[in-house]
Amino acid sequence: MVDQQVLKGQWNEVRGKLKEKWGQLTDDDVKAFEGTTEHLIGRIQQRTGETRKAIEGFLQEVTEDGGDQANAAMNRARESVEAMASRVSEGAQEGYDRMEEMVMERPGQSLLVAFGVGLVSGIGVAMLLKSASSSRQTQTEALGRQLLDSLQGMLPDMLARR
Repeated sequence: MVDQQVLKGQWNEVRGKLKEKWGQLTDDDVKAFEGTTEHLIGRIQQRTGETRKAIEGFLQEVTEDGGDQANAAMNRARESVEAMASRVSEGAQEGYDRMEEMVMERPGQSLLVAFGVGLVSGIGVAMLLKSASSSRQTQTEALGRQLLDSLQGMLPDMLARR
């Protein structure tokens, strides 16, 4: 018996193959698979006169083909990702090896470059933190001013009511 979930998952492909095999099926017959597998098989039997066994066999074959195609596509995608990961890994290893050679050949210059990069990075982070801090402080001051202005506007009304 054909699994209803598998049939639903591959319905567009199955629908086309049903119409291809049994041309007498109308669009309404295969428009949507909203019922059960039993309902679909009954409808096809009614329209075509085929045996239940033949219809189930055809549906099984069609859904297995779709599954095989999906598995093949998945395998091709996996192979592509693995190949790409391998190339990236090889490139990273080559870069690391070249950097290691450079450090071995010129240790003093390498140390100065590393110190300079660290210093510039530290200054950049400090500037970002200071900017974020002053931005928050400016926002807090603006909110405080708005609150004071609101209270000053409300105070005379509150005093007048007493």
